[in-house]
Amino acid sequence: MTGVYLDGKRVRRFFATRDEAEAFARLQKLAASRLGHYAERISPALAEEAFRREEALRPYGKSLVDAIREYVATLEARRRSVSVEELFSEVIRVKRQDGRSRRYVHELGLYLRRFARDSGQRPVGSLVSREIDDWLRALPGSPIHRNNFRRNLSVAFSHAVDRGYLEANPMVKTSVARVVDRPPEIFTPEEAARFLEACRTLCPEMVPMHAIGLFAGLRAAEIERLDWSEIKLGRGHIEVTAEKSKTARRRLVPIESNLGTWLKPFERQAGPVVPASAVDKRLAAMKAAGLPKWPRNGERHSYASYHLAHFRDAAKTALNMGHTSTALLFNTYRELVTPEEAAEYWEIEAPKGGLS
Repeated sequence: MTGVYLDGKRVRRFFATRDEAEAFARLQKLAASRLGHYAERISPALAEEAFRREEALRPYGKSLVDAIREYVATLEARRRSVSVEELFSEVIRVKRQDGRSRRYVHELGLYLRRFARDSGQRPVGSLVSREIDDWLRALPGSPIHRNNFRRNLSVAFSHAVDRGYLEANPMVKTSVARVVDRPPEIFTPEEAARFLEACRTLCPEMVPMHAIGLFAGLRAAEIERLDWSEIKLGRGHIEVTAEKSKTARRRLVPIESNLGTWLKPFERQAGPVVPASAVDKRLAAMKAAGLPKWPRNGERHSYASYHLAHFRDAAKTALNMGHTSTALLFNTYRELVTPEEAAEYWEIEAPKGGLS
């Protein structure tokens, strides 16, 4: 048995033979001799500084060695790092290669380019959570707008962590803006009927896309990509292919009887459902219908609200909308409209006689 000091503490070591004990003692003396050699090269000022830093770290349960290792890892990550612009270009390229939709890649690029305007040339490793948080708070617009920026930036910085450009995603420590929970904006049955009639009168080619939005509840992006070959009037459904769905899952949305009356006069074998200059034509129809503004996702929200209230089948409504559960329906659309209003909504049919 012999006593030695390890990490500043005296410990006992036991050996089977005297030779083993003496060999261990010789190694300890050699180590002490080396330590003494290093100690001779440490200035009193450096020793005092090291002691004070060790004391400062003690409340956190960390040692000076821990701090050095962490800082060296950070420096190494910065050495491997790229500029913000280089990272964002890489992220966009990778998302395209991964098969993400053009709309998703386009929108991601819009958010990333806005941030790059202010920090594009900086190394990614030099960014800290606090300054990104300040940048987000200074953005104009709604809390939802700010949270959208935060989510998209997090996608990019997660990629940076995966590639070894960063040790950790700085977005994790940024704040989420509080969003006041407001009921979704929807059309009244009278507004929906008035708007479709304005479309039928002013720009008939707009009728199918808006009728599908109101009475089939497809997402705006899904309607933009929809082709007439995917509208099966004879079979009574609209096919949303996996390639065109936000969730990358194929679904068949029933064509309710009133929707069929709006689609039948325009039926084609193939071709885009959305006509050219759709935004300008919608504005003209809104003005003719006396609608002061366009509710955000108003057609899809209207479909969900009136379908749930009228058919009273949450699972069916969720399936038609491409949701994976009924939780969102109950939290957002339940009891938003009355059964009487829902019945009126699903009675909105195209006038007899087709186009005017």
